[in-house]
Amino acid sequence: MIQPLTNLARGRRRGFTLLEVMIAVLILTLTSFAIYRFVRGTLKALSVSVSDTEDQLALERLVALVQEGLYGIPPPRHPDPARRQPESE
Repeated sequence: MIQPLTNLARGRRRGFTLLEVMIAVLILTLTSFAIYRFVRGTLKALSVSVSDTEDQLALERLVALVQEGLYGIPPPRHPDPARRQPESE
């Protein structure tokens, strides 16, 4: 009599229960959501970094342009202090 019960118990354990499948789906969903948030955050950080780098490069180009323009200007001529004109009263 023990043998038929064992066969009956084996026959019932062939597949997964609904609860086991639901838990597996829940774990898979939570893992997928965590990966999605990680990738989304990484892409957002990359986008901000690229934007900041572009802004910095534009500013560096502007500074170089202004410096180039300033290098072409001759220095101001200061009057010779020995030839100072007397101040009028």
